[in-house]
Amino acid sequence: MKRYSILAQEYGSEHEVELCQVDANADEVVRALQAKKLLIGENLVTRRKSSVSKYTNIRIVENVPA
Repeated sequence: MKRYSILAQEYGSEHEVELCQVDANADEVVRALQAKKLLIGENLVTRRKSSVSKYTNIRIVENVPA
């Protein structure tokens, strides 16, 4: 069975970290990570909220046994 690592950078960071390892459905996990947002501000007059994606440069890497 193949195992995959999901690597990503958080918004504003230069470092890439391993978020998790999965056996299957790596694409679904990536879609869920892309949906995560960070609230960066709220306009008090219009009550409008601004947000950005929490993770950038998400990639899937196949783990290879050593």
